[in-house]
Amino acid sequence: MRSDAGVPELERRLVEAARTGAMVDLCTGEPDVDAVSNALAWDANRVVRAEFVVGLLTGDGSSRDGPPRAVKLRGARVTGHLDLEAAFLLCPLLLQDCYLEEVIDLCEAQASALRLRGCCVPGINASQLHTRGNLEFCDGSAAHRGVNLVDAHVGGSLLLDGANLASDNGESLQAARIIVDGTMSCGNGFTAHNGVDLLSAYIKGSLNFSAASLTNRDGPALQAARIKVEDAAFFRDGFTAQGEVSMRNSRFASFVDFANARLSNPDGIALNLAGVYVGGSLVLDRADLSSDNGDSLHAARIIVDGTMSCGNGFTAHNGVNLINAHIKGSLDFSAASLAKRDGPALLAARIKVDDAVFFRNGFTAEGEVNIRNSEFASFVDFADARLNNPDRIALRANGVTVRRGVSFKEGFTANGAVTLADAHVGRLYVEGGSFKNPDGIAIDLQGIRASSLLLLPSERPDGAIDLSAAQVTNFCDDPETWPTKLHLRDFTYEILENDTVNVRSRLNWLALHGEGYVPGIYDQLASTYRRAGAVEESRIVSIVKQKRRRRKLNPIGQAWNWLLYLTVGYGYRTWWAALWLLGLLTIGSVIFAQAYPKNMVPAAGVVPAFQPVAYTIDVLVPLVDLGQKKAWVPKGTAMIWSWMLTSWGWVLTTAVVAGLTNALKRD
Repeated sequence: MRSDAGVPELERRLVEAARTGAMVDLCTGEPDVDAVSNALAWDANRVVRAEFVVGLLTGDGSSRDGPPRAVKLRGARVTGHLDLEAAFLLCPLLLQDCYLEEVIDLCEAQASALRLRGCCVPGINASQLHTRGNLEFCDGSAAHRGVNLVDAHVGGSLLLDGANLASDNGESLQAARIIVDGTMSCGNGFTAHNGVDLLSAYIKGSLNFSAASLTNRDGPALQAARIKVEDAAFFRDGFTAQGEVSMRNSRFASFVDFANARLSNPDGIALNLAGVYVGGSLVLDRADLSSDNGDSLHAARIIVDGTMSCGNGFTAHNGVNLINAHIKGSLDFSAASLAKRDGPALLAARIKVDDAVFFRNGFTAEGEVNIRNSEFASFVDFADARLNNPDRIALRANGVTVRRGVSFKEGFTANGAVTLADAHVGRLYVEGGSFKNPDGIAIDLQGIRASSLLLLPSERPDGAIDLSAAQVTNFCDDPETWPTKLHLRDFTYEILENDTVNVRSRLNWLALHGEGYVPGIYDQLASTYRRAGAVEESRIVSIVKQKRRRRKLNPIGQAWNWLLYLTVGYGYRTWWAALWLLGLLTIGSVIFAQAYPKNMVPAAGVVPAFQPVAYTIDVLVPLVDLGQKKAWVPKGTAMIWSWMLTSWGWVLTTAVVAGLTNALKRD
């Protein structure tokens, strides 16, 4: 050890302790005295020159017995400039509860490990620093001019837990392009008053901001675009940020957790995850995201290999953007609350989810939920969801593909239109729920393709239901909840599952079609009954179809339509013609029997005996010749009845032919 009489006692102690790596502890044990905030009042025995520490670390002030093992100092005030720029540090440095008067300069330095715990420094400039072990600035350490770790490489972990950083010029923590071989932890009360820059950082362990607080008045609270994290990332347990948290185009090999986070940004996006890849799950449960001029959560093109959970009280005050996202697990918005003042509360067009999607258990959306043209490999559940976008579209799910099914069950409410137009779903269950869009379409299912459609809302929809061009295999509904207006043009179905709805009620259902008479909707119902073996019901539908067709005809057509109905039931009840013939035959036989012989005169020559029944048949039935009509000539009233019966005969014959032709064409 050096024996210069002028060397302060503290410095001699440090030299001796450094040889073994022992701690030099100057604290008195009295908290009020030892507080770093009182460092300027400490006596001279607790003051060490920065240049001496530099010399000790670099070899200029070390013992003659060899390089120091470690420099460890607690409770000291370091005066002067701790200038280690481009230096090679011979040993680790631990400063605990120390006060440093000037900025620490570690630019381009090389060190085994650097630990500052509970220290107060103006700032740290350590760009391009390279350590083989840990770099620590934690346990209440403070730097009012910030910490610069741009392009640094930390061979161990970077620990900033509990640190308090501020800066008047640039981010409080500047660590763009930093490489950390271990964990980077900025949690447990870590505070950055002017933002954190991790642009293009590479963290080979986990990244932890749990319980941290970040603010930035002039830019992102956390700029972490294009970072790469090889393990989990934590932003939970009260993590707060005022200003954008941007992680766009970043890659996380494991899961990312924002549970209980509170993020706000009055100037733009609160949480930006656009283009992010997450190798595990993404958790946003109970997070609260607020923004005034941008999406609360912007995650367009995100890829999540596991589950994406935004439930259990997750709140986005100005919308969520998931356009073109790919979630390989499930997507869960259960009990979430989304809102947006001037656009969709959820914009998730063209997303792909490889498992189930949940909007249930009190999920609420103030504004449109837009999942159009998306692909869902399992089912989508809206049980007990509440969608509110009055006089507009509440749920836009047109063009979606859902392999298993979509469910709107008890407790679901939609104030605004629900549209699944042109969707392809396995099964669509509307088993309860309230649908309201009084001036338009409440439920738009035009062009939908589904194996089953259960249309059983808990109450009559306030608005129309559009089933135009829909194609389903099994269809089930209930007259109690039929809307006042339906669109059924080109709606096709194979099986009507509700057997309690009789044919007359089903015809009333067709009458709800809001476009007037459309023959195809009757043909569809008739063919469905016919396939089910309900032949009489099929005939009733076909007859009513022709009745309702009459309303569109001119007076002559209406008269002919009436005649076809009265005589042969439009060809579906041709036995009515037999009844007419029998009645006319009876009437004619009585009249001609009374007219003979006075008003029935034999023609010239020998004639057969007069037979009133045979004569009536000859007159009534065209193309039948029993010889009576040629042999006997009626006079007076008998002649008039002969003409009338001949006319009726031709009318009945024409009606039978026309009716049969019409029925055969439809069958």
